[in-house]
Amino acid sequence: MENTEEKEAKVKSENNNQDVKQQKTEAKKVDITNYVIIGIIIIAIIGFLIYNGTIPLTGFAIFSSNKVSVGDQISMNYIGRLENSTIFDTNIADVAKQEGDLNPLRLYEPLSFVVGEGQMIKGVDNSVVGMKLGEKKQIKVLPADGYGLYDDNKVQTISRVQRFNKTEEIDRYAKLTEQDFNQIFNEDPVIDKEYSVPNVPWKVKVNSVFAGVVNLENLLTPGKVITLPNSQWESLVLAVTRDKITFLHKPQSGQKINTPFGESTVKLKGNYIELEVNAKEGDTIQSLYGPIAVKEVNETNIVIDMNHPLAGQTLYFDIEIVSVNKTK
Repeated sequence: MENTEEKEAKVKSENNNQDVKQQKTEAKKVDITNYVIIGIIIIAIIGFLIYNGTIPLTGFAIFSSNKVSVGDQISMNYIGRLENSTIFDTNIADVAKQEGDLNPLRLYEPLSFVVGEGQMIKGVDNSVVGMKLGEKKQIKVLPADGYGLYDDNKVQTISRVQRFNKTEEIDRYAKLTEQDFNQIFNEDPVIDKEYSVPNVPWKVKVNSVFAGVVNLENLLTPGKVITLPNSQWESLVLAVTRDKITFLHKPQSGQKINTPFGESTVKLKGNYIELEVNAKEGDTIQSLYGPIAVKEVNETNIVIDMNHPLAGQTLYFDIEIVSVNKTK
């Protein structure tokens, strides 16, 4: 049996132990609360610095799940190299300057495109999928996923001199379906009414409408001087007969004009107009069909290569994702 003093001492000891435990628990709560407060303060500071532009958002890409997906609008920096390590293109001004290829007329900025829309070559388009904001990657693009395989059929021989008659005929009368007429003029045809045709320097008149067909007349008179659609010189209305209208083309000898195969010079030879393509071997012609390489030139012919300049080549790119605009 314990005496009274021993019992009191035991109770006092137990109370002291409980007080110690409670103090430790409260200390732990204080520590956790402090950590939470410190964490909130750090996040707030980082958020302010990002908002203020002091810290770039790309610096925190590692914490982001902002992966590139098909359909996203993204922008990237890139350096393109050939197999011999020659840089053929970049949108980074410092790199272009180091290579001695800085173009003062070019705007060096991140390249923006929609992933999966075919706006980029396939090899690059596919490679950015799954990348994160700020991530960098080196990729290899084979010809089939780049600018295509080299096609010998795209190497063609064309005549250096194009010749055609100074005079040209068109039909005096033309026909349109009522549906086509409505799409062009945004109204139903009215007999004897005159209409202006988009991009055509003369009017037409509706002569009749029958069985869904609109009969039109080109309103031109002899002596009128006009510039025909897609022409680069003036033409004279020489004659108007029952069925035809005849034009006399009036270019100036020596005049420079643009053709599908680059700049050409006009030469007048009797009843003919000759266009001589001004090209030299090694030139690149910026044509309606894209860049065309001139491989050979003689007095009568030009050998052109319509392959892309990078066709058949394996390419290497250093790319960095600069922005990601999620669409889903």
